[in-house]
Amino acid sequence: MLALASILLAWAALASSCSSSPANVAGSYTVNLTDDQNGCMFDNWTGTTMGVPLDITQNGTAVTATVGGLAGAYFDGVFGSHVMVGNVSGSHLDVVIHGTRQTTPAGTSCMVSLDADATVDLSGDSFQNGIIHYSYVTNHDTTCPIYTQSCTSTQLFNGSRPPTTH
Repeated sequence: MLALASILLAWAALASSCSSSPANVAGSYTVNLTDDQNGCMFDNWTGTTMGVPLDITQNGTAVTATVGGLAGAYFDGVFGSHVMVGNVSGSHLDVVIHGTRQTTPAGTSCMVSLDADATVDLSGDSFQNGIIHYSYVTNHDTTCPIYTQSCTSTQLFNGSRPPTTH
């Protein structure tokens, strides 16, 4: 299930950044995710998730990436939402989702949520060099497990949308 969350995060990560005139990144994409480094020790963090729907809307440089399908439902459970927000600069997107769902690991007074940020470049109608970084956010309680205090897990992703007129 974490792989699905990673896919959703990857979609959300496809929408923000930098300083030249923004490319038209709006559209309905299909994204594929590959689990990479697992610094946060997520369960079942090995594999690839294929065919994740990602809808991106754009208003100037502002973008919204909505993760769909089962991955979107998984995002809702893990992050409290399936929508990432960010910016586009030139053909580079940066999107983020700040988790609103908090959990408390057993035997602690630690409050933990999960954030994800994604970056990707658009070339024509295809995403290239996409990466999603996942990290925990805590209340800095001394009872927080050490892995939640400074970990990062990553996923690599690519995807495409139907051909657009340029």
